[in-house]
Amino acid sequence: MPRDLGLPKYLDAKNTPAGTRLVHMGEYTGTVQGKFGDQYSFVQLADGQQWILSGGALNWRAKNGDLVEGKVYDVVFQGKGKMDKGKFAGKDVNNYALAVYSDEELVASGHKRAGATAEVAAKPTGVTPTAKPITSEVPKDQLDVLE
Repeated sequence: MPRDLGLPKYLDAKNTPAGTRLVHMGEYTGTVQGKFGDQYSFVQLADGQQWILSGGALNWRAKNGDLVEGKVYDVVFQGKGKMDKGKFAGKDVNNYALAVYSDEELVASGHKRAGATAEVAAKPTGVTPTAKPITSEVPKDQLDVLE
């Protein structure tokens, strides 16, 4: 039975356990305007599923250069935390961890990125790529405040 890949998925933080990998090998395709500002679009290489995620943590990562259009990422929901200072102190926030795949690993594994204009690998090695965690810590005042 064919799958409908046209509808994006969004985070349901209330029903998603911490440690859940939301996006596996997803190409970051840019921002889209949402009801509350910028949202970040990832399209998984394996199945074409699009994920739309939002939050101050992702805003900060994009501004910091950790989130680059065309790169391929894993995105893990790390659960909720509390703002510890500022006007939103005590409010719940969503936390994400990112890991990025190198272009060399993607080429060697034979994956073709959604945005690629040409075939990326004529003779794939069959090596499974591994994502390198992005370890820079997002400042607490840059996390997404939940209403």
